[in-house]
Amino acid sequence: MFELLILLLAGVIFIDLVGAIWLSYQSHITLIAALISNLAFIPGDLIKSALAVIIVRRIRKAMHLSLF
Repeated sequence: MFELLILLLAGVIFIDLVGAIWLSYQSHITLIAALISNLAFIPGDLIKSALAVIIVRRIRKAMHLSLF
């Protein structure tokens, strides 16, 4: 869960926030409207984040690596 939490905070939230800021700038809409429009991407981002953590854990286990 720790890895997933870090991935969500550092990756998903940061990327969605930067994307919303850029969308707001390019489309000349408010930041709030851009953030609301980015909500459509959250479910897919959560699924991809969870899959990334699962894949990395399996690769580490297969290669006998441990970070924590």
